[in-house]
Amino acid sequence: MKKLKIHYSLLFVFIFLINISTNAQQKDVNQIKSLTTKSWRLLEEKQYKKSRDTAELLLKVNSCSSSTYALLGTIYAKYAAEGNTEDDLINRSLIYCLVIDMYEKAKQVDPGYTQQADTWIEVYSSYLPDHQSTFINIQERDEVILEGWINRKTKFRYKP
Repeated sequence: MKKLKIHYSLLFVFIFLINISTNAQQKDVNQIKSLTTKSWRLLEEKQYKKSRDTAELLLKVNSCSSSTYALLGTIYAKYAAEGNTEDDLINRSLIYCLVIDMYEKAKQVDPGYTQQADTWIEVYSSYLPDHQSTFINIQERDEVILEGWINRKTKFRYKP
């Protein structure tokens, strides 16, 4: 009888721990859905910095999310595509370098995302400067910092 009580106690603890884990996972899933929706809404409203900051909160919940890195790439790409007047051609090119970084990271965290990421990398690579028309003192793969609200490092790339 004593052994049976111990087994029931252990079973109760086991079920309790599973329940806590399941609730925590469900909380994470709900938080991920909420943050993803919020980030996309902010992007649609052209609130790029807030959209990016929200997407980065997603990475704190799940740092191995290829879709979040793809979302970050999309945020930066949409900002670059808007053709903001304060961003000259070189700055927009640097933003596209960062976009490619995000898709490279998406492939790194989830190799199953490689084909889709490579498609977007090919698309955004077409917006990079070519060697012949660019007269800047930056070499391929030099690390540069995008200033302003982006405030991120990237590696300079030329059009393949």
